[in-house]
Order: sequence, then structure tokens, then C-alpha cells
Amino acid sequence: MRWRSAVRPLLPFLWTFAPMYGTERLANYYFLGKDPAFYTISGLRLEVFIISALAGSVAAGAFLKSLRLAVITQSAAVLSLMAGVYAFCDPSVCYSAAPDGFEPVRLAVFLGAVGVSGASLGTTATAPGRRDGWSVALAASAGFVAIAWYPVIFTFAGAKLLTPFDPWASVAVLFLVAFATSAASAPAIGRRYASVMAPAALLLTFALSAGIAYSYLEGLTYDILLMVASATVGGALGTVFAAPERVFKRRSRLSVSFPLFASLALVLLMTLVVIPDAVSGIVPTAAPSAQDRMSIGTPVYAGAFMDSSQGHAGGAQVTLSFAGTDAGVIQADNFLAGGIGVHSAGCCVDGIDYAYRFDLYLFHDGNESLAASGWEACDDNAACGGHSWKVLLLSVEKQLGRQSLEGNVTVRMEWNGGTLQWAYSLEDGPFVNFTSFAVPGPENHDFNTGVSGGVSLSEQKAAYFFQFGVMSRYPIGQGGWRVSFNCPSTPSEDAWTCIPHATSVSGQNSYWKVIWRWGENYPNVAVTPQEFESAVFQYSAMGTGDFQRLW
Repeated sequence: MRWRSAVRPLLPFLWTFAPMYGTERLANYYFLGKDPAFYTISGLRLEVFIISALAGSVAAGAFLKSLRLAVITQSAAVLSLMAGVYAFCDPSVCYSAAPDGFEPVRLAVFLGAVGVSGASLGTTATAPGRRDGWSVALAASAGFVAIAWYPVIFTFAGAKLLTPFDPWASVAVLFLVAFATSAASAPAIGRRYASVMAPAALLLTFALSAGIAYSYLEGLTYDILLMVASATVGGALGTVFAAPERVFKRRSRLSVSFPLFASLALVLLMTLVVIPDAVSGIVPTAAPSAQDRMSIGTPVYAGAFMDSSQGHAGGAQVTLSFAGTDAGVIQADNFLAGGIGVHSAGCCVDGIDYAYRFDLYLFHDGNESLAASGWEACDDNAACGGHSWKVLLLSVEKQLGRQSLEGNVTVRMEWNGGTLQWAYSLEDGPFVNFTSFAVPGPENHDFNTGVSGGVSLSEQKAAYFFQFGVMSRYPIGQGGWRVSFNCPSTPSEDAWTCIPHATSVSGQNSYWKVIWRWGENYPNVAVTPQEFESAVFQYSAMGTGDFQRLW
């Protein structure tokens, strides 16, 4: 009957769209009701979206027995979800479109690629007969995009997906998937087209991803070239090992390789459990006399954090000194820095947060610079498109011009309404304004302090909101340097009060939010507690482990 023909495609649309949008609505309900259950539901949204897109599209292909119709219904489900979370939503819970405003397209393409791949698998398994060649190419290309998406997007987000094997693990994945897709599609569309299919799909993924890395794209050149080479070589070799056309005809039910879709399910599962290695940091890129020489980089870091229950503060400061340091032990292209970093929460979109630093840099020639920096960053959260990204909001660097390293410098960040102010003091003298920044509208006008959850835990179990510590481009690797920190503090009424407890933390655990850290590990750094809420960081063959109470 005609009404049955009209209703039949509606069912696959509903069984894919309903669990995705239902989960989103439940998360919104808990968020607006300030129910702690929101954080659990929020963290599961991306998993629900991926599983619904994959399982729903496989079922759609099997149910409808038409790849074209299955793709239409699943595309409609994904586009309806995008409309619900980016446009037709309460402004307080709408998803972030990311700095370049392109996030709705990225998330739609990723989920759409999963849907096309699943629909092809469903129809291949239940509808015997040779598949049209270009349908095979569409399914294989979509499978490549779905599998390549996370290695590519996290690279462009300035994170590493599979450490310590990055970028080679991602390169190997892209090679294997390119090989499988070209081998599967070559008998249907010809070797020439099959060999370029994977590189073309990869370039499309690059084009969609580049907007989140506009400020540090040049630094990704090496990774991009490796990925392109792996997809190109994999695609070319896949056509060499492709089955002859007569064999392809006999395998009509396997016209799109089942191993491809097995790897699709495996890699998508991996993306749900693998934690990206994400660092937000700046490093000098030129001689000390150059202007605007700070750029996004990945320093090594050793620090300590305010070890207390989570709280709020209107500012943060610490007094530090390089006294006892021979600047000559710092390599000519390296630096030694000491300072503070503090977290500031966003008010609305889940996953987006802010953090600010104030650091004193020392160079090989004895010159010093103060640097203020501010970050907006997002987790691998559905509300951020399902992947991380970072934006350097502020980077201001000025030479300090001291004649001696023996004195101390106090660095301070303090809130004044919606403006954050940086100031410094030499030798306990009057504070000098350094710079200021009008923070983004959705940001809360204070710092978070202490530890999320109130307990010091290991990797991925807590965020350490107020940290102080040392950084370098890479380890100095010898003695002759030391950085002392005295009285890291927050304002209380009309006075600044030293934090009551501090605990050591290495770069690998220096999370200022869910996945973002202040640096990679800085080996052979000892943190020695001193009297009166103080600590000294210096070289040591043994070093100091994580989560050692300093005071």
C-alpha cells in the first residue's frame, strides 16, 4: 500500500534520530535543573551519537535494502540532530560552532560518513547482486573518512591521539584504511580512480579541519605530509592487490570489504576510549630582542598545585626567583620559565573553559621576559563537535631588563569585573601594570582554585585549577639552575593569603581541565619544600614523583 511505502523510510530515520536527540534533551534537562547527573549524561552523548549512527544505519540498510534510500534517511537523521543542537535550541545549551564557526559541518560530515558506511554494510549483507561501482566508491570513501577523522582532527587540534606512538600510529591507520578501501573499490570503479580515492577523501578531511588550527597550521606541516604520503601509498598498493573483476563478481555480497567495516567498528570504539594527549603552551620562537615572538608550542613542565577542595578566587599570585641560577647552563635555543597557571570556567557551553598564565622567562644570555597568555579550549565533548580544540586568546611578552637574577619577582593576575589584569613587582616593591584583557562574554569572572572533586588523584581523575611550576622548550638536563617559589596565594578580603597545601605534579598529570595540560614531562626535576609555604625546583638525577605533599 502507498501509505506503507511512505512510512517505511520514516522508521530508520526515527530509530537513529530518536536516541541521539533524546540523549541530548535529557542532558539539557539535567543541565537546566543543575542536576549533577548532567556531567555523566554529557560525557556519554558522543558515544550515543556514534553508536546510534553506526547501528542505526546498518539496520536501515538491512531494512530498506536500498543504499540510496538508507543514506537519505540517515542523512536526514544527522541533519535534524545538527539543527536541534546548533540552531533550534536554548542559547544556554546550544553547541559551540568553534572558533571558525564550522563545527556543525564537521560533526555532520563525521556522523554522515559513519552513516553511509553502515548503510552500505547493511545493504551489502541483505541484498545480493552486484553493486553499482560508484555506490561502492561512495561507501568506501565514507568508511575512510569515518576512520581517518579522529587521527586527523586531533592532529589539527594540536593534540596527539595515540601517544607515545604519535604520529606513526595515525600514519599506520591511514595507510591500512587507504589500502583496504582502494582494494575493495578498484574492481568496481577501476584502479586509476581507486588509487586517488583515499588521498582525495583525506584532503577533504584536511579542508574541514584546518579552521581550528589557523594560528599554528604551519607547525603541522610534517604531520600533514606524513598522512598524505601514507594515504597515497596505501591507496596505490591497494589497487595492486585488488581482486580481479571476475572474482569481484562472484563476491557480490561482499562488494564492499567486510574487513573494512570491522576496522571501522574497531577504530570508532577506540575513539571512544582513547584519551588524547593535549597541551596548551607557548614557547619563544626568535631571539630575545624580537617582538611578538611567542607562539603555540609544547613545553616540558614540572609543577605543583593548590591541594584543597574546589573553590573560587578573584586572583592568583606567586613570588619567584632565579637566584642561584647560572643562565649559561640553559641551551642557546632553550629557556627556563617559572610562573602560575589558573583555570577559569565558561558559564554555558559544556566542554569550553579558559585558563591564564603569567610566567617569567630566562634565556641563555641572561635576558629575561615576562609573558602573559590566555587560552580558550574545549574537550573531546559532543558540544564541541566531539573533538578538542584550543585558541590562544592573548599572548603579550615584554623584556624585564633586570641587572641581576638574585632578586625576586612577584607575578599577579587579578580580576576587575570582566577584565583580567596582569601586574608584577620587583623586590617586594609596588606593583606595575603589565597588561589587561577583557574576557569573553560567556566566561565566569573569577578563577577556579583547588582540585575538581576535592581530592588529588591520578591521570584523568581530577583537574588542578591553580598550579605553579617551571617550563622549558626541552629539558636543560644538568644542574646549575634553580627556581624558588614563595607563597603562591589568592586574595582574601584586603590581603593575599598563601595557599594552605601544595602537592607536586609532573607534566603528564598537570591537567588544568579534562584533557588539557600545561606541558609534557620534565624529567630530573626535584621539588624541595622550604619553610613558610615555599618550594625550590632544580635539577636532580632522581627527580620528585607526582602527588608528593610539599606543605
